Amino acid sequence: MSANVTSHIAYMTRDAAAGLINIIYERRDYPSGSYFEIFWYHWPRDGVFWWEDYEPIVFAYNYKNELCFVMVRRGWRPIFMNPDDILLPPEVRFSGPNHHQFFRMKVEAEQDFDDTTLMSLSSISVTFANITSGQIPSWNISGLSKNIYQIIQEMMRDSCEP
Repeated sequence: MSANVTSHIAYMTRDAAAGLINIIYERRDYPSGSYFEIFWYHWPRDGVFWWEDYEPIVFAYNYKNELCFVMVRRGWRPIFMNPDDILLPPEVRFSGPNHHQFFRMKVEAEQDFDDTTLMSLSSISVTFANITSGQIPSWNISGLSKNIYQIIQEMMRDSCEP
């Protein structure tokens, strides 16, 4: 694992922070120099569902090492964000018992990141020091309709590759 990872801040309820098992890190490199990182936030349960929860946060970089998109999978649906719209350094909020991810945007449409809300949450500064390597269950990679790696690779081809 490289020490060059996308540092970010994660906000979540105190219960979610206490239950967080680990943050699994993956990086896939392309011959062009482009790459993507996935931070899999791992909890013992997914809301009312009995299975373990793995919530991906994806940062994709082009061959110039410029952030070209950010992706989350919320309710099994991939959601892509333009890095020009995201407040940097990145901040993500995990909301609700299913740990849905929301990034802090330059123009906030909702009050997810107001001071009162943030003061009631736990925060984790995610760096190389607090990530781990590990295996992600195949059912979580395949999702409901399409493999997460295929989704990312298609967007990499369209947005990041020369």
